Amino acid sequence: MKSLILLLVLASVTMTGCIIWEEEVEVPQNETPPPPPPPPNPTLMISSPGEGEVVMVPAGEPGEITLVMSTQNLRLKPPGGKKQVGEGHFKITVAGQSETVASKMYVVSGLAPGEYTAEVEILHNDGSSYVPRIRKTVSFSIQEEEPEVYEPQEHTVAIKDFEYDPEEITVKVSDKVTWVNEGSFPRSATCFIGGTQVFDTGVLGAGASKTITMEKAFECEYYATTHRAMTGKITVEPSE
Repeated sequence: MKSLILLLVLASVTMTGCIIWEEEVEVPQNETPPPPPPPPNPTLMISSPGEGEVVMVPAGEPGEITLVMSTQNLRLKPPGGKKQVGEGHFKITVAGQSETVASKMYVVSGLAPGEYTAEVEILHNDGSSYVPRIRKTVSFSIQEEEPEVYEPQEHTVAIKDFEYDPEEITVKVSDKVTWVNEGSFPRSATCFIGGTQVFDTGVLGAGASKTITMEKAFECEYYATTHRAMTGKITVEPSE
């Protein structure tokens, strides 16, 4: 009987020890939580122009390019103020010239024909660089358009017995105009401006024709020397 009682006492002591040990390793409820992770650095991408893009401009005129930036984790603010991760502005460098802007769109103008590289960097409010630096580059070129070469056109004016068809015509310098006598009477197409003859087909018999190349710009009311009341009008515009 004594042995049974002793075993019961030992078992009770053992269980009590276990309970006490479990209570000792419990995590206190008032433990300080870990600090939140720092905010992530911004990201940057140049959306436009595309890498290697060619911008065509009229000959003799300066070119321009519109830079378009896209970002994440960035609040754009004008330069100045306290350094704060997640805030800042852009530093844009093209052709050795730098500008600081707080907009995701920036126009670079006055560019002569040539090859260019634009660099965009995100800076802190105080103008310092992020670590590591956040910057992107894109290459593009400005090229002059080839001047359009005018292709001379050919026009026909029918000479009727008492009228020209069409009565009025507009052409360009270097165009050719052919007058064809489709009537029964001899007629001409003769132009004088200020007493100076500009062109003359000569008198054309029925079925005859004459082609004249317009070499300068002018406007003239021409007529038939064999019938002065018969008139037409031609306007010659520059071809450039």
